[in-house]
Amino acid sequence: MASVWERIGEAAGYAIGAAIFGPSVALARRERRIMRRAFHEWLDEIDAERLPPPDRGHSKRSGNLRGAERLPFEVELDPFDKRARVDVALALGRDVRTELSKVGRHAIVRGTNLDADTANEIAREVEASALLRVDTCTLDVRKDRLVLDLPAPRDADTWRAIERAISVLAESLSRRFSSYR
Repeated sequence: MASVWERIGEAAGYAIGAAIFGPSVALARRERRIMRRAFHEWLDEIDAERLPPPDRGHSKRSGNLRGAERLPFEVELDPFDKRARVDVALALGRDVRTELSKVGRHAIVRGTNLDADTANEIAREVEASALLRVDTCTLDVRKDRLVLDLPAPRDADTWRAIERAISVLAESLSRRFSSYR
């Protein structure tokens, strides 16, 4: 947590920046700072390790999701595009390929190698999960990974809800596809 003097200095810096560069630049910088703060607050709770970012300004970390079992993951934040990507390692017993898009309260299967009933069941799980806090996202499930691409949340509580939703979904997929049927 930043001290009072750091926050005052930061606010003064943004005020001076707004006067020099204009309000739109100051608002964009403030929004990126809010996204980064929420991102790092959530990841500091789970002791995620910092990784070298792929591009300047991006943040990247790895760690284990909290849940019934530990799931290794990597997460990347791009504050300029206001996007985040969560990549969770899975070990499914079947060759599973499913792409879902979530818009509002509905999850739509975009492509899959599963039968229609199973794919729709996975879509219903996504609809019923805590991913409801996210307006739009894409979910790519493979035999060895689950990748979630979403707009970057602005608060740590949303990140925690996403973590719980991904943990539950990954554990459900692991149980469902643990062996060949």
